[in-house]
Amino acid sequence: METTAHFEHIPQEIARRLAAATQEIVVAVAWFTDPILFDALCKQAGRGLRVRLAVLNDRINCGPGRLNFQRLQDCGGDLFLIPAGGDRDPIMHHKFCVIDRATVIIGSYNWTRRAQDNDESITVIADGPDIAADYLNAFDALLSKHGQSTPAIDQAQLRRRLEIVRNLLLLEEWDGLSPQLDKLRPAGTALQLEPLFTALQARDTATALAWIDDYLKRATALTIAGDQEVADLRLTLRGLEYQVTALSDDKAELERLIHAFSLRSSHEIGDLITRYLGLRADKLRRQAAVEPEAAPDADNARADYEDYRDANETARATPAPPQLPPDDLKELKRLYQQASQKCHPDKVDEADRDHANRLFVQLQAAYRNNDLAGVRAIHAAVREGHLFVDRAMTLTEAESLGHAIAVLRRDLERLAAEVHQLRRSEAYRTLKDLDDWDVYFAEQRVVLERAIEQLEAELA
Repeated sequence: METTAHFEHIPQEIARRLAAATQEIVVAVAWFTDPILFDALCKQAGRGLRVRLAVLNDRINCGPGRLNFQRLQDCGGDLFLIPAGGDRDPIMHHKFCVIDRATVIIGSYNWTRRAQDNDESITVIADGPDIAADYLNAFDALLSKHGQSTPAIDQAQLRRRLEIVRNLLLLEEWDGLSPQLDKLRPAGTALQLEPLFTALQARDTATALAWIDDYLKRATALTIAGDQEVADLRLTLRGLEYQVTALSDDKAELERLIHAFSLRSSHEIGDLITRYLGLRADKLRRQAAVEPEAAPDADNARADYEDYRDANETARATPAPPQLPPDDLKELKRLYQQASQKCHPDKVDEADRDHANRLFVQLQAAYRNNDLAGVRAIHAAVREGHLFVDRAMTLTEAESLGHAIAVLRRDLERLAAEVHQLRRSEAYRTLKDLDDWDVYFAEQRVVLERAIEQLEAELA
């Protein structure tokens, strides 16, 4: 499973994922006015993919001049209009998409044109059939809650039926299979049971049993919770945990890049920048001697010089992170993401919080310094040791889950703000489009040397 956060070009990323779908797309989003994303859904429905869309039945979605949702139905897709609700019946809060029962898109982004101008983000969970099954079950529960018809049968009933089929196969009682299969066929397409029917038609017992075991293993954990309110809270908590982890990973990557760039800058051109700032401060000091109104600028220039000089001395005393080969850098990112999923403080039980926090700080430090050996060691510890308990699996009361969700929402807002700030920083804006750092620093050295020569000439 791979989890990534996206802050830029969000509609393009969603459209790319939709275009890559091969079997099924399920979308539950409060507001949907983006014509490009809607066109992508209609095209996929027209190609024969099963497309289901649930949106609020309000003036934003269904008022004059809005998307022609009838077009999706004409292409073969299913549309479900969810009542907008009121004070006692809150509106639908879901914002998720499930593609091919394996990829999940969640986050704060509504599929609207206006959302493109906001500071929003999405988290993409790829190759995650278990979490995808949870969201698919939440989609069916949403439709059931509001009396919407859906071809899907009750999940608990489906599991019981499959268990009966498995037992009949183990007993080799082929004659008893027909009644069970007749009851499964109406939902065969909706639940993608065709591989099972094909194996049974060929009397391939081993394949059929393996398919049933895999299907039951991936059966949603939401139904285990029993109470739908708690089930919904569990899914909300888990989704927030994925988003917090993805944002933390993105923040760590930004900090790693900025840290490496800043240290490289100090080692490569820090002496020239210090020299330039010092000369500039001297020039403005002389100017202030004859032009008193220039004194504030002179004071600021002197402060900039002293601040940079002190920071540069510290940075030059710190070894720059080693430059890893592409394969090692790829492994560093992969291991960090997997380890952070296990030891992120916001994902573990309260009793493990301090231990997880210490380990997470060590993991971030190793990652920031390109310490592949250190990241490997921490990854091995959290993978093999089962050090922490997932909080979403230990909290059972709705009140406790609600509190945890509120805390995570605050953490998510804080992380999103920090990531946006890093992306707007001068250092990141400078380095994000650089293809070759060596060329950049060589060019900057030439520019600084010329600027210093000019200032020295003016001061002389």
